Amino acid sequence: MASYPAHRPGPRRAEQARGARSSGAGKAAPAAGGKWAPAMALQRRAGNAALTRMLEEREEPAPATPDGARDVPGTAVPVQRNVGLEIEDSNWHTFGEDGRLLPKGRPVVHRNYFQLQAEDPNHVEMVTDPPGMADRGDYSRMKTSMLRLEGELLSQQYRAGMAGRAARFRANRLEGGVSDAYLEPGPRWAPHLQVTAGVPLAGIPTFFQQLKGESVNVQTRKAEDVEGRLKDLLRLPAPATAPTPVGATTGASGGGDAPRPEYRAPSRELLGFTELLNHYLYEGANRQRAQFAKAVYAVMARTDFAASFRLLDAEERAAIAANLTEWVGLMVSSFAYNAAAGAQGTPADRVLGARIENAFGAGDDVRAGRVNTSREDWLRGMVHGHDLLSTHGRGSDPSRGHTEHDQLGWDVEVQNGSRWEPAVNESLEDLRQLMQGLGGLGSRTDRATYRDGGSNRDRVVPAVIVEVRQTTGVMPGAGGWVATADGVYGAVEAAITAAGAPAEVVVPEPDVEPAPAVRQDTRSEAIKRRVRNNASDLVLKARKLTLRR
Repeated sequence: MASYPAHRPGPRRAEQARGARSSGAGKAAPAAGGKWAPAMALQRRAGNAALTRMLEEREEPAPATPDGARDVPGTAVPVQRNVGLEIEDSNWHTFGEDGRLLPKGRPVVHRNYFQLQAEDPNHVEMVTDPPGMADRGDYSRMKTSMLRLEGELLSQQYRAGMAGRAARFRANRLEGGVSDAYLEPGPRWAPHLQVTAGVPLAGIPTFFQQLKGESVNVQTRKAEDVEGRLKDLLRLPAPATAPTPVGATTGASGGGDAPRPEYRAPSRELLGFTELLNHYLYEGANRQRAQFAKAVYAVMARTDFAASFRLLDAEERAAIAANLTEWVGLMVSSFAYNAAAGAQGTPADRVLGARIENAFGAGDDVRAGRVNTSREDWLRGMVHGHDLLSTHGRGSDPSRGHTEHDQLGWDVEVQNGSRWEPAVNESLEDLRQLMQGLGGLGSRTDRATYRDGGSNRDRVVPAVIVEVRQTTGVMPGAGGWVATADGVYGAVEAAITAAGAPAEVVVPEPDVEPAPAVRQDTRSEAIKRRVRNNASDLVLKARKLTLRR
């Protein structure tokens, strides 16, 4: 199972830390008494990474915090999550030394944790370094740095406005800017936020619920008793240890045991997977048009649906494959509903009902397209290993044709005048771009880590990678994209908590601060925080010494 690599600090941050250590700036934390004294001594000798490894390798649980509070049994506290931000503006532009537009992804400014890059068609975008921010400390520092760069860009925009024209300037006028690129200010800075994160399948329902309160337009259908209908369809045997249903009658003699359930409920991972299907099927039935295919969905699955399906347990996958026609019918009847027309969809209808405005051509020759892949073909395809809403999924199904062009254009049409015609004569590049982004990471998944309050150990769960796209925080600064980003970050943490906590544990509501007991740190976490604070102090003092010199 593929996953993102661990985040490593940029060279500038590592160089600053080395300078701080060599100059002797700052004071190390005082050594703790007892068995924790070696930990603090190790931190002073070898640094934070060595201390972290030592803490993670300890066999025994960490001791209680000084006030006696321990982790609450049955809770799951997020430890690691990977969250990345993309903040795009369509008014600013980038150019090379020759005056030509820079290609997508070309770095213009390098900062710790992120870059300012060129973006298609001629935009700029602040992009978090992969794999994203794993903890709140790095996330907060990245936001601060992004806000600082945003302020610098607004300052340059003001200078250009005072000059009465859109004056280009070399990117190296900004801290970390490259010397061979130019930036051209637009009439305004209007950032659009997108957030990429790894979310465990079991946490998807909680994730969606929280996003709906965070300026994210996630549309799903509230269908009746999907869990019960799944249970009846799959008929997975209940384990011998399954609890007796409340209120169950006893045997005829009055002294026998109450009957145990015959079938088990679907797993929380399966319910999370169906919630993703819910979003795709509902939006596909209700969105009439979009500029690009990926713009149809407020939350786009970057891990494709075939890979997400493989994250389900083998027993559930086998049961779905054995009842595939019924499974398709249940998903379509539950979620594929056109709210405006009040019409229930069918498996034969198009899974992506929107007209794609910028599907083919360029400039004055831009023409609309549409994808005729049916809901049934899409749902069946993912069970057989092909996500037909992704470019690689369409190109890996041999039943769709012998060449890549045939496979990608198999069920695609282009609008020429008033007629819809097969897209067999359109360019291969346009066909490749048609589904750009959808399932674009293929089988790649992420990992989320939480602290199990029962065992007091870290647990790792696989997570599908999603991109939150339809956010409304388009204003600069803390009241705009920052507030929305914080809300999405909180939704990711709530999803990890929901994925790790047993079903009977109540996850806090979006606008409610988690219970204090859940947020208590163990002794090891308190030491890790102290180590991080000490390291930050060293870097700050080193910077001050450098400025004085």
